[in-house]
This record gives sequence, structure tokens and C-alpha cells, in this order.
Amino acid sequence: MLIEMIECEKRQFEKGVFKKQMITLSSIKAKADIYYTFRFLDTIFTIGTNKKSCLIYFKKMYANFRIKALRGKYQPGAYYVIDDPSLSEKPFIWVEDTIFPCSKSEMLPAYAHSIIINSIMAKIKSYLLFHAAAVSKDNQGIIILGSSGQGKSTLTLELIQQGFSFFTDEITCLNRKNYFIYPFPRTIGMKENGLSLFEALDEFNIESLPMISGEKKYIMQVGEIPGIELSDPCLPRFLINISPEVFKTKSNKKTNSRQKIASNITYLAVDNFEDTLMRDLKSSIPEIKKVEKIHNESSPVIRIISKPNSFIRPQLENFFQQSQVALFDIGKEEKKDIDYSQKPSLYKIPKSTALMELLRSFRAGPKSLILQGAKGNIASLTIELCQILKNVQCFNIMPGKLEDMTNLIEEAVNNG
Repeated sequence: MLIEMIECEKRQFEKGVFKKQMITLSSIKAKADIYYTFRFLDTIFTIGTNKKSCLIYFKKMYANFRIKALRGKYQPGAYYVIDDPSLSEKPFIWVEDTIFPCSKSEMLPAYAHSIIINSIMAKIKSYLLFHAAAVSKDNQGIIILGSSGQGKSTLTLELIQQGFSFFTDEITCLNRKNYFIYPFPRTIGMKENGLSLFEALDEFNIESLPMISGEKKYIMQVGEIPGIELSDPCLPRFLINISPEVFKTKSNKKTNSRQKIASNITYLAVDNFEDTLMRDLKSSIPEIKKVEKIHNESSPVIRIISKPNSFIRPQLENFFQQSQVALFDIGKEEKKDIDYSQKPSLYKIPKSTALMELLRSFRAGPKSLILQGAKGNIASLTIELCQILKNVQCFNIMPGKLEDMTNLIEEAVNNG
């Protein structure tokens, strides 16, 4: 049951006095007069707001998932996004029993999208969800992993134009009954440097959304992209990890010593990050060796160095949620534009390496019902992923010219 009264303690000081505000659920409902309802796989949810602009991400990116609420069956109330100074000095998101304040109104749409999507993904039990793109060729599923900004959407769009069928460019869904990949056709989104590679798209309806970094993400509705074909569900047979790093394998362990070996470095984009939080983060997660702030712009970027072979994403998500700090992005590499002029390379990687990349990409977070069903034990998820990878060929691709990347992947699929 939702708690009727919430004491929202905001971390702000005015003349040395810590300020408290009381916000009731009834007062939130009184402000919300706009409601959107969506279906994600086996989960239906409704979001209420007092401003349409607060939900611009959901309205534009998930148009294919929006449904008409059935009166009496799906009552709104689980999620609210409110920007009203008469109720709260700062805009906020209500997620079930918890309030998440946002430092700036202009950041609220992206913040709301991040917080609510994480909550929804955690509720889904019948699918394994990964931050990954997916396509298919000849009824063979291909999962494409990569940190944000590594070119998953750009490569996916190029593969589609070369005859591959489309599942998703962002959230790969594996049905836990048969481990088939199923479509998740939200809008395809990419940055300007990726979009500039597709001159034929200039005549189509391309919209933009503001990102936390200050950049823009350009989005296209799946149904409006020429030549796109949604894939039928099928088993994954290939896993392609996009990374500029060179993974150490038995076959390349004697390669040039100047090549980079995949390291346990994590980059976070957050809403704000005080020095006290930096100390608390390091002390609360034993696997963390070092925490440092490397950028302090519209949203701080934090670099975390952790112990070898550690998997700390669930703990990170849990820490920032408890600290009421928005966690916008988690990645392995500091964000840099991809050089699409260089020569790409594709090589096999051990399934143990692919397994770690899949675990890092697991999308449901620490409150996942899947993990809670296993009492939070990541070992059960690891065993399940090992079963999935049993008949999957695993590769790393170092990005470069799109046409060459596509040819390398197509050759691997044809030879598989």
C-alpha cells in the first residue's frame, strides 16, 4: 500500500538550517491532471504529471507502447512527475513510496525517465533485460553490447539498411521460458556524429531530445525508417561487444604490450556529487579502490576503479537511489566520439568475458524481482546466462568504418 504521508528531507541548507518539507500523496494527486499509460512486456504502468513537458521522453520514445487505460482495472498512482513551486521548491518524481527531488527543472524530463524506467525494469520477471541492441539474420539473433555512446544504435541502423531485421537499439529482452529475443521497438536514438553518417535520413521526420550532458539525442520512430523490418522472435546465436579496448585472450596474449586490456574502471554521470558522498560510496562498497570526480559541468562524471573481476553495478544503483542522487548513466569508457574513419576489427572472445559484459549490461538493477527471487544472489543469474551463452558465438568489435563493421559481422554470421 502506498504511504499517504511522506516526509521528504531535502539536502539543502538555508542560513545553516536544514529544511524539511511535508508532501502528501493527496496533494500530489491534486496537482496531476495529465496521465499516460504504457505496457512494457508483462507490465502496465501509469504516470501522472502537471506538465506535459515533464513526460516528453516517454511520449516521444515509447509511442509504440502507449495504451488506453482501462477504467477500474489500471488505476493511476504508482508514478508522478511534478513541477510546481506551490507544492515543492524543487521538482520531483514520486516512485511508489519514495520521492526523488531534482535539482533543476530543465533536467526533470531526463531524470524522470531514468528513475521510472529503472523502477519498471525491476518489476519485470518473465524477461531478462539488457542494455543492448539486437538484430537478426536468417533467424539467428545477434545481441550487440556496448556502453552508452559506443555506437550501438548507429551500428544497428547500418545493419538494418544491409538487410538485418530489427529487435531494438537499446533494451534487449530475452524471454525466460525459451530464451528467445523479443522486439522492444522504442524509437531509435543517436547522437549527431552518428546521424551524420546517414544522408538518406535527412528527408524523414527526425526529432531531438535534450540530454543531461547538454547534447541532443536525435530520435526516429521505428515505423518511419525506410527498409526496417521487425524480427520474429528467435534464439541468440551471436554476441558482439563494441569496445575500443583489446581483451586479453589465449590467442592474443602475446600481442603488442601497448594494447589496452579491459580494466575495472566505471564511469558514472550523476545529478550531483558532494565530497561526503564520495567518501560514503567508497566505504559502502568494499570492491571500490578509488573514487574521483573528473568533470563538474551540467552533470558530474565520476570515475570508479574497482577490484579485478568485481561486479558492482547493482550496489552502485542501490547506493545512489538511497542517497536520492540521480544516476543517469553507467559505462566502462569515458565518453568520446567514435572514429568512424578507422579500420575496424572483429575477433572472438571467451564466453567468460562475454558473460561479464552481459552481467554489466543487466538492466533491471538491484531491486529486480529476478534478483530478489534469488535472495539478491547474482550467482543464479550467472548460471542462467551461462545456459544462454552455451550455443552463442562471442566477439568483440573495435569500431571503425560502418560498412566494414557490417561486412565483418555478416561474414561471421554466414560462417557461423
